[in-house]
This record gives sequence, structure tokens and C-alpha cells, in this order.
Amino acid sequence: MELSQEQQQALERARARARQRIAEAQAGGRPWEKFQDQGEGLKPWDRARLEQARRDGTLKPWERARLDQEKAASTSDPDMDEAFLWAAARKRKAEADAGGVDEELALARARARARAAQAAHVASEGKPWERFRDPQSHEVRVQNDFEELPWYGEAGRAAMDIARVGLDGASFGFGDKLLAGIEAAGRSDMDYDEALQLHRQATEDARTRSGLAGTTAEIGASFLPMNAAANVGVNATRLVPQGLSRAKTLAGKLAAGGIEGAGYGALHGAGHDEDIADAASIGALAGIGGTAAAQAVGGVAGKLAQALKRDKPQVPSSEALKTQAHASYKAADDAGVLIRQDSMNRLQADLMDDLDLFGFDPDLQAKSAVVLKRLQEAAGGHVTLSKLDAIRKKAFKAFGVDKSDNAALSTIIRHIDRHIDELGDGDILLGNAQAGAQAIKEARNLWRRASKSEAVESAIRDADFAQNPERTIRTQIGKLAKKGGMTPDEFTAAMDVAKGGPLRNSVTYAGRAFAPQSGALGAASSTAAVVSGVLSGYPSAVAAPVIGTGAKMLSDRMTKAKANRLAELMRAGGTREALEGPDNALQRLSKTKRDALARLLLSGELTLAP
Repeated sequence: MELSQEQQQALERARARARQRIAEAQAGGRPWEKFQDQGEGLKPWDRARLEQARRDGTLKPWERARLDQEKAASTSDPDMDEAFLWAAARKRKAEADAGGVDEELALARARARARAAQAAHVASEGKPWERFRDPQSHEVRVQNDFEELPWYGEAGRAAMDIARVGLDGASFGFGDKLLAGIEAAGRSDMDYDEALQLHRQATEDARTRSGLAGTTAEIGASFLPMNAAANVGVNATRLVPQGLSRAKTLAGKLAAGGIEGAGYGALHGAGHDEDIADAASIGALAGIGGTAAAQAVGGVAGKLAQALKRDKPQVPSSEALKTQAHASYKAADDAGVLIRQDSMNRLQADLMDDLDLFGFDPDLQAKSAVVLKRLQEAAGGHVTLSKLDAIRKKAFKAFGVDKSDNAALSTIIRHIDRHIDELGDGDILLGNAQAGAQAIKEARNLWRRASKSEAVESAIRDADFAQNPERTIRTQIGKLAKKGGMTPDEFTAAMDVAKGGPLRNSVTYAGRAFAPQSGALGAASSTAAVVSGVLSGYPSAVAAPVIGTGAKMLSDRMTKAKANRLAELMRAGGTREALEGPDNALQRLSKTKRDALARLLLSGELTLAP
């Protein structure tokens, strides 16, 4: 069979390459073979790891070559040894001449092998022996080359390495892609994939040389865009329902942290060409874990800072508050304030206008009608400041379960308070209006603090005589919270007593489930259960009642302590700052930087994740 001129030239070139390779093999082997591992070969576990990496598509070029070398050594396949290429070429030529094999098919196979060899050559950066290198030895070589540099060379290289890993962290892996695109666009001998591989290897080498400093820089750099995005409102509040993202509970914060972590994890996976679903899952777990850790650290730091405070406010007792209130009321009387009749008529007219708009009906809002009647009687003449405040007290004491009546009473109280605050010279017949109004407001505030605290203390005393003290306190404090009149901090503390937290509720449920029941019948059944368990050969039956009793006692004590804390908060003035004093620097930091700490932990998890 005659060959064309082009085919003849290709055959001659193949023969020349084969002769050259045979000569090299006969001269003592290929030059790069001295760099190959001449040991016993791969260990079984290393071979299994590389085979799994091949199936997953994550096998490095040198690891692929190492597996091919092992296969060639174990099977002695002539196709794996380039010394047999010439013999194979002659065999295929003879078959082609005899018509047994299509010549075009033979040439296609040869071209395919040539392309595979060229790809392996390019993957090893033009150094064939590096296909067989150990990854760890490469890291060691990179570190050794760095240490051989002069001090100024080390300083410059270290700065460049920090900048490179910082760019990778801040861009979530897209920095290497950007640099690869720029380099591939400016060079004709390199495509994008080759440039990307080179830049990613350079980033890995930078991580190897920079060590802990590089890791710290990468974590900090990845934290910066997260925190900047949060500061401009790009965070979980835009990704989750409004109620959940603003939830004050730990569950709401964990959910928001998980969703935000999933978003950044997916971005990190896309930048590093990883599986986006897996990266998002890792990010979600990291976000939840970081948020939980930040909340725990912030809570511990806040309590530690509070414990270290030296100047804590002294909270007065209810009796002391009442004593101060009586003194303030006396100061108001000493001011000799006497309100003119026409001023009282104006108060009554304004009040009735509002009540008419409200739909006031004396028959439906009976308690409000009684208070309004007392105000009308007082408006028949001049009224002292203390008498007007006494009418206000009647309105406050009249609050009950009727919501419409309570709303009318609140309207009466609001008008009386506003009228006292706005008293002018034209409203006063005698006395110092400013001093009297200030004294009456101070007395009212002190008395209200004492009254609210006494209501909580009364609930605690009633619980001491109840069969279930914990439940009694919860119920009574819940009713006080629904009645109203509490500050935001007081209401939060009251609901904490009434509803409880995860720890206290778990202890409570354990006490209710295992503690011996109250009463003669309950005690008898519990005793019978214990005796039956012991006689049946199960002494462990005694453990449940013991554990239940301990849990119930602990639950009662924890609930009582929370209620006492609520009463103390009310006596202090109704705000946490009045009870604990102003926050110090550590407390402010623990409250305002919890979200930032959670994002910092998230960036660390994403950076260190395998």
C-alpha cells in the first residue's frame, strides 16, 4: 500500500523519535528517571486514596503519573513503555500494508497518544520528573527556597505572599480567576485554564511560605467584605422573613447566621470551583456554629464584666421607697399649690371630649364612671395638687379585667398627668406650681416602684404556701405582665419568669415527670412504685424519684430567684441600667460586636475548611 508524502513524512518523524528514545533507554535510562521514587512503591492505603481521588476528579497531575507508573511496573504493559513504541509502530504499519488495520485509525491513535503525552508534559510545567514528585516534598522545597533568600528577599516575598492570600480570602477565590483571565488575554502561548492552574499553585505556595501569618491575613481579609456588606444592610435580614431575622431569641439568630453562612459558603465554593451545594452546607454549619459561639462568648463576657463592677447601684427596699414617697407628697403639700376652678373645668372638658371620641358609656365602663364623678365633684371649686393626685390614684387602682374600662381609665390618668405637667401661672391660685408638680411626680414615681415590687413579692409569698410554688409564681407574674404598667425591661423580665428559658423549663419538666406527687394518694403511689421496683430486683427504681425531687427543688429555686430579680428591677426604677449601673467598655463590646465576631468565626471556618 502506497503512502502519501505527508504520511511518509509523519512516519519518518515517528521513526526518528523512536530511535532517539531507544538510544536514551540504552544509554542508562531516561534522564528524569533518577528523580522517580525507587522505593517499594505505593502503600495500599496511598493507592486507595489516589484511586478514590481519580474517581472524584480531584487527582493532581503528579499523582496521576504516579498511578500510571505503578500500573506500568505491575502489568509490564508494553504500551506503558515508550521503548516499545517503535515495535508497535512497525507492527501497525505491517498490518496496514496487509489491509488488516485501517491506516487512518492507526494514525488517529498515534495522534491521541501524542496529545496525552503533551498534556502530561504541560501539567508538569515542562519538567517531566515533577509528575512523580511527592506533594509534601514540593511544600518542603518551596519553604527551603524561601529560607535560602537573603533577608530583604524574604521580606519582599513575605509581603507578596500575604497580599496574595489576602486577595484570595477577600475575593472568595475569584482573585486567581481574575489574574488568570488577565494573563491569558495578554499571552498567546497560554490559555485560561493553564493560567488559572499556575495562579492557584502560586497561591498555595504563598500559603505554604506565609504559614500562620498568611492564614490570619486570609481570615481577616475574608471577614472585611462580610462586615462591610453587613454595615450597609446586605445580610440575613434581606434573606429571611422580617420577623425571623429580627428575632431576639437564640433560635432566630442561629437561623439568620445559618442562612448568611450558606450564602458566603456558596460564594466561596464558586470562587474555588468546588461543589456549590457542599460549600453552602459547610457555610451554613459554620454560620450557625459561629453565631452560637459568638452569643456564648458575648454572654460570658457580659456577665464577667458585670461581676467585676465596683460601683453598683444600691437598690432600696419597698418600705424605703414608700418613706421617700411620703416625703415627696409632703413637699408637694408644702408647696401650697391650689389649682383654679376654671383650670379644673378645662381639664374636665378636654377629658370628656376624648372620652366621647372613645365611645364612653357610664353603664359599660362603670369603674371609669366612678372616677370621672370624683373628678367632676372636685372641679366644683379650687383643688389642691394632692387632691388631684389622689383622684389619679383611684383611677390607677381601678384597673381590672375589662379592657374597655381599662382604656377609659388610662385616658383619665393621661389627662391628669398632662394637666399637672402643663400648669402655668394662670392655672395656679396659690403656691409654687413648678416645685409642687416636680414633688408630686417624684412621689408618684417612688410609690409606683414600691407598689409594683410589692405585687411581685406578694406572689412569691403566696407561692411558699402552694403545693407547686414554681407554677404559682409563673401564673401570678404572667397576670401582672398582662395587666400592663411595666417598663420594657420589666416586661421582658416578667415574661422570662412566666415562660422560662430552655434550661429552666427542662429542669421543670424533669421535676414534674419524676418527682413524687403531692398529697396522700400521690405519696402512696410513689412509695408503692419504689418498693415494687426494689422487690422486683430493680434498685434503680429509687433513682427516678430522687432525681425528680432534686429537679423540682432546683426549678422552684430558679423561678423564685428570677421573680426576686424582677422585684429588684422594679424597685431600682424599671431599667436594667438603673439596676446594674451603666455598661462598662467590656459590656458594650460584648453586646455590639457579637455579630461581627460571628462573621469572623465564619470566615475562619470557610478558610480552614478542607
